[in-house]
Amino acid sequence: ISLIQKLQEDRNDESWNEFIDLYEGYIFTIAKKMNFCDDDCYDIMQTAFVKIWSKVNSFEHGGNAGQFRRWLAVITRNSGLNHIDKRKREQAKHDKFYDDQANYLNTVTEPEIEKMAEKEWAIYVTNLAWKNVQNDISQSQKEIFEMTLDGKSRPEIAEALEIPLNTVSVYKRRVTAILQKEIKRLEQNFN
Repeated sequence: ISLIQKLQEDRNDESWNEFIDLYEGYIFTIAKKMNFCDDDCYDIMQTAFVKIWSKVNSFEHGGNAGQFRRWLAVITRNSGLNHIDKRKREQAKHDKFYDDQANYLNTVTEPEIEKMAEKEWAIYVTNLAWKNVQNDISQSQKEIFEMTLDGKSRPEIAEALEIPLNTVSVYKRRVTAILQKEIKRLEQNFN
């Protein structure tokens, strides 16, 4: 009773730590007896402690032996039920996602899959080629090419980098040629 009074009156770290040390094994055991795995028991225990912390001021000890332990057991039980509900909601989201995926895949035709695969392969090989050639080109050529990829026009690039318009075109063509050569090399290696 004195510990409960300390929690209700002081709500300080020392009282709370003493309470946790005293009751964490009890709360864990209750959760374990409800057939939860250890990881779930720890989650339930944490949830129960939060509920206890927020409700301890409303607890009234009537002097009956075991009353506080029963109160802890009820909070732990309710935390366990909430944990199950949370897991069910998560599982329902998970199941819905896979149901939606299955429905989507059932509507996709084989030619659409092949088209998607070809597009993704082209993107993959292009990105791989770009990664491979970056060390072979100058920083300014790289900047110009990346700005082109970002949708910037030649005049915008020339102005931003303070270089002649013609230089933008020349560098862009050089990088494109190097990149195309690397893409061709990779395609040959993969085939």
